[in-house]
Amino acid sequence: MTKESFHISVEDARAFCLDVYRQLDVPEDENTQLTDSILDASLRGVDTHGILLNHIYAQRIRSGQMIPGQHLKIDKETSTTALGNACQGLGQVTSTEGMHIAMNKARDHGLGAVTIYNQSHNGALAYYIRMATDQNLIGLMFGNSTPRVAPFGGRSGLHGTNPIAFGIPGGKHPAMICDFATSASGGAIRQAVEDGVTNLPEGLALDPEGHPTTDPKSAFNGWLLPKGGTMGYGLALLADVLVGGLSGSNCGPDVPPVQDLDSPYACGSFMLVIDPDAFVGLDQFLARVAFLIESAQAIEPAEGFDRVRVPGERGEEEKSHRGKVGIPMQRKSWDQMILALEACKINIEPRWKVYES
Repeated sequence: MTKESFHISVEDARAFCLDVYRQLDVPEDENTQLTDSILDASLRGVDTHGILLNHIYAQRIRSGQMIPGQHLKIDKETSTTALGNACQGLGQVTSTEGMHIAMNKARDHGLGAVTIYNQSHNGALAYYIRMATDQNLIGLMFGNSTPRVAPFGGRSGLHGTNPIAFGIPGGKHPAMICDFATSASGGAIRQAVEDGVTNLPEGLALDPEGHPTTDPKSAFNGWLLPKGGTMGYGLALLADVLVGGLSGSNCGPDVPPVQDLDSPYACGSFMLVIDPDAFVGLDQFLARVAFLIESAQAIEPAEGFDRVRVPGERGEEEKSHRGKVGIPMQRKSWDQMILALEACKINIEPRWKVYES
């Protein structure tokens, strides 16, 4: 790579992350979970939820917005459902705990649904979805967030980027995994500002006054647009209902601004896990899924494509590639993260400041 970029090995990336969170007094088991989630995103090419989140999490832990050592507290429970208070704990910890509860209920009763409130940022949802598919269970997950996205036809924010993810076990094939924001963009705009990008594609954002803009700074200070117009708008509302409505907590404009470090973020998640064995049976289900995957892969690719892939396939390919060559990093973004971590009173070893592939 060039002087402007480099690769960091997986081993070094893990050591770097673990050291940062040890200095923030994160318990070692939680540190491992948090680091695993961050590296999983970086390895799969989801760089907005990877290593470059370290300084943001450090700021939130230092401020008290995220509280290490807190765990999911169950307020209400039935054989197939649970309502949990995340108590501002690390989102990666409480989401993992919630997914385990949903999976156990699905194994026992065919379905398991958990909604969580008072939660902190939990990274890429696909990380939790894979917990279900690894056990031959279907997983769905929804999240809500700060209302930075304008509704279809509106000019100011109503709901968040409200991510949705699903995972389907593939049997003899890798699981189908899909994880997307319901906004047309999100973290990529923040990264565009940090990287000095001068223009965004049209149709992503509005400026603070509600006018369409392609300027990254105006977009960052303004409002995002829903993905696919009415489609993203409708799915974002569904996420808010499943997360905030079912838990009786924050939804839509109620979700606090995540950038206000002096108060809880108080977003949430909803998880649904389904056991195929409670329906047609696992073997027949996996045979049908394999047929669907193979049918997709058999389609002749369109011009400009080498083949048809199913959701999650590209991420697996990227994980394999980055696991060998390392995680690509822009020097400017790395240096900005180092400075921000030092501002959080994190001691950065000299070798990290001059890191090279």
